[in-house]
Amino acid sequence: MAQSCAIRRLVVGVHNRNRDKGESIAVVVLNWRRYEETRGCLAAAVLLERPARLYLVDNETDPDELARLRGHYPRVTVLPQEENLGFAEGMNAGMDRALDDGATHILLLNNDARVTPPLLDRLVAIFRAQEDAGIVGPSIRFLDPGGRVESAGLDVNRFSGRIRLRGHGDSPGDLYPYPHKVDAVPGTAMMVSAEMIRTVGMFDPGYFTYFEDVDLCLRARRKGFSSYVVPKAVVHHAGAATLGPRPERIYYAVRNHLWVVDEHGMELSPALRALRRAHVTGLHVAQAVRQRRVGMRTALLSVARGVRDHHAGQFGRRDWRSRLPS
Repeated sequence: MAQSCAIRRLVVGVHNRNRDKGESIAVVVLNWRRYEETRGCLAAAVLLERPARLYLVDNETDPDELARLRGHYPRVTVLPQEENLGFAEGMNAGMDRALDDGATHILLLNNDARVTPPLLDRLVAIFRAQEDAGIVGPSIRFLDPGGRVESAGLDVNRFSGRIRLRGHGDSPGDLYPYPHKVDAVPGTAMMVSAEMIRTVGMFDPGYFTYFEDVDLCLRARRKGFSSYVVPKAVVHHAGAATLGPRPERIYYAVRNHLWVVDEHGMELSPALRALRRAHVTGLHVAQAVRQRRVGMRTALLSVARGVRDHHAGQFGRRDWRSRLPS
């Protein structure tokens, strides 16, 4: 509490001094076959409260759709990709270009995210106020009339491997209102500093999609960079628009959850590590048996394939439909 109040006082003081002080902000949006949602994301991003260079990384580009997007947003720098690089490598392509263009801070956005000003000022203020800040995120709210909280950062239990969305389902008024440290920030909307990227690196492409955000935040913490959430900075999120409740999503979530826990979990004996993996797998099995749109059998097969490929060290983009050994 005392630390957060101190952060609040610093943020207010710094925010009122020379806002631009050598800062160059970039916004990177990632698209994969969802041009309608991407148009909505860009339409909101161009209305942010201060100048920022916008980049669109277009995975597995459709030339006709991309031409229409360029016609609507000629000032957006488009980075077309011939194949689907996934979230991790796609965002890396955008960050790499933004750094080459001199960005000091980069806001990463899912294409189903809708930004709400004032956003950039509130996020950048934390980097000015806190020397250890490497990653800063907003509160993320569902894109529904109630505006319930999807997350205000992530809690990572390094012993059990469980990763929890802070404030999930709460009303915005229930959130602690001042900026504060968290274990990790969701990649739905996260701002990273150029200094952190140059010291820690970008997303690990091996994750392809899901949990690369947690991995980056925890790698950054090892190097002395903290993650913060600013509850009064708001981004709305349609949620899972790219993959939706599909077998691919289940596969990558299981495989990568196990991987990030192995990489960053508490050091345990072999028996306890095996128990932790079983616990994480059990969490995904429990979700799979409740799947209705995918079907329980398909969902459980996706869990099994994710466990298999984690055990075999098979990462990156994979054929999640490959048969299990009989």
